[in-house]
Order: sequence, then C-alpha cells, then structure tokens
Amino acid sequence: MKIRNIMVSRFQGFTLIELLVVIAIIGMLMGMLFPAVTKARLHARKTAAKAEMKSIEMGLDRYYSEYKCWPDVFGGRNPEVDKARVELNLDQVLRGGNPIPDNPSLPPTNPKKFMFVDLKKRNKDNLPVSPLGTNYWVKLDTDFDNKIRPGRFGPPADPPDKEVNRNVIVWTAVDPPECSQIITSWE
Repeated sequence: MKIRNIMVSRFQGFTLIELLVVIAIIGMLMGMLFPAVTKARLHARKTAAKAEMKSIEMGLDRYYSEYKCWPDVFGGRNPEVDKARVELNLDQVLRGGNPIPDNPSLPPTNPKKFMFVDLKKRNKDNLPVSPLGTNYWVKLDTDFDNKIRPGRFGPPADPPDKEVNRNVIVWTAVDPPECSQIITSWE
C-alpha cells in the first residue's frame, strides 16, 4: 500500500509588523520625493514665466516696429524710469484691442487691431499674471538710445540695478511683496 504524504499548506498573511514596516518605507520615500517634485514644479513655472516675458518683450518690439511708437497706456508716467505693470490697458492693446480712451478725440492705440501677444493666465480681476500668479512689470526705452536705466528705488523692487542695452525689459517677482527673487527677461 502506498502512503501518500499530503502536505497541507496553509496560507499565512502578512503580519502587522511587516505591513507597518512597508508603510513606513513608503512614507520615507514619499517624504524624499515630495520636495523634489515641488522644486521641479516651481522651476517649471519660472521657466514658463520667463518664456511669457520674452513674448511680452517681443510683442512690444513688434508693436513699436508696426506703429513707430510705444503704446500710450502708461498714464503719463515715463515707462523708462517708472516701472509699469502689465495691466488691462496694455494687455488689451497687445491682444489686438483698444482700451477705452479718456478723450474720444484721441486716435486708437492699436488701430490695425494686430494681436502682438496673448497672455493666457488671468487673476480674478481678469488681469494677466505670470504662471507664478504674480504681476508682470515693464520698462521701455523712451529716448530711443537702446538703454534702460536703473530704477529709482533699485532692485529687487525696481530693477535693473545697472543699465541694460535693450528696448524693452520685463520682470516678475517669485515672492511678492518682498521681491527677494525676481525673474527677468534680460539675464
């Protein structure tokens, strides 16, 4: 007579200790990964902001090439000395529209309705903002010597810190209102 050895295998699950060790290891890996992902996302937003600033710069240059003047949307301020925020009037002109002038006898700012640049990201007031959620600022070469002079108040709030050989400069802050770190179109 043959004797069979019947092996009865009984499945045993993971113990509580094993599960806790695995969860702890996953938690440590996530803890190491999270700061790297956050840093990569910030770097991506900074890169996108720099690309948009170049677009604004080129759009203003194209506007100047077309109309042989800068858009008159700065409210009497000198846009070479006083920084100007890219807000509704300038945004409308660059997108091919015309801001409503205070004086109807004035000619339209963009009579041919060319679109020079279209900034997609908007805040709750429908103003263009950078991918970081901050405002764009602009200075223009109004005396046409291809130089933007240092700001009155100095960087970081009023760049540049030295003369820049360009017609247009654009910048945004990473951390307003401190402005300890700015992203510029000219560096």
